[in-house]
Amino acid sequence: MVQSDPLGAFCDYSDATLDGAATGPLAGLNFAAKDLLDIAGHVTGGSNPDWLASHAPAEKTAWAVQALVDAGAAMVGKTHCDEISRGIFGENRHYGTPINTRAPDRVPGGSSSGSAAAVAGGLVDFALGTDTGGSVRIPASFCGLYGLRPTHGRIAMDGVLPQAPSYDTVGWFARDAETFARIGAVLLQSEPEDMGPARPKHMIIAEDAFALADADVAAVLRPIAEDLAALAGDYESRPICPPISPTGAAVRRCCSAARRGGHSPPGSTGKIPGSVSMSPSCSPPARAPTRTNIAAPNGESPRSSPSSTHCWPTTR
Repeated sequence: MVQSDPLGAFCDYSDATLDGAATGPLAGLNFAAKDLLDIAGHVTGGSNPDWLASHAPAEKTAWAVQALVDAGAAMVGKTHCDEISRGIFGENRHYGTPINTRAPDRVPGGSSSGSAAAVAGGLVDFALGTDTGGSVRIPASFCGLYGLRPTHGRIAMDGVLPQAPSYDTVGWFARDAETFARIGAVLLQSEPEDMGPARPKHMIIAEDAFALADADVAAVLRPIAEDLAALAGDYESRPICPPISPTGAAVRRCCSAARRGGHSPPGSTGKIPGSVSMSPSCSPPARAPTRTNIAAPNGESPRSSPSSTHCWPTTR
């Protein structure tokens, strides 16, 4: 168990730990698991006190956790998240917001906030999270970590509290690429050298996504995206989203007004017709410890074929 948690990343209501196997490819490493993954004999609380109080202890440990333990890594604790993983900022009104050591005045991102904070702060070597609509990718970006949402179904979801089963995945965080690859070899059941040659055959740089980014963010990310795209050999740069609808335009106007201080633009009623999902999200907003944990809509990136990859920038 972690002896000290100055970042508020770990669940103080759980004493779940697992010793790693004496030998294995991950022997000597330690990790944390998001409190959506089952540990036999312990309640999976989902960082929500009502859920914690109303559910029985798990009968079996989640496949992903067990695979890592069998490979020699020790699990030293469960980590906080947005309540039942329904959020993208990492805030939790019951247990607080884990500290993002890379930007202490900013949120760590969610919903796998505690796992990302623990890795970024050096409390563990790596950590498990889950990703349905960005819950590994967002905190990895906010906390300056390696993080991945694998192909849906690539890693077994046995023993994971579901949110949207047709989208749910298990992902992981690490501070360096070597450790990240070692964890991937275990979870993906492939050797790192087997994963290396597999590259996309075609890449698309999403011009409309870059158009939404701040100029200084786009200036940093665009060369990186082009370098990655060049590795595929065949790539194009074009918009990938359909033309914005009147409802989408209204959403954009209201979001812009909110960012300017809550005043609607001239000629706008400030009302959004119908029910909509807003994306992409802005990152990373300032910490707001007293903010209620209203789940933000988690927009999914457009699906891509196994041989196609999209490069998405993040707005600040």
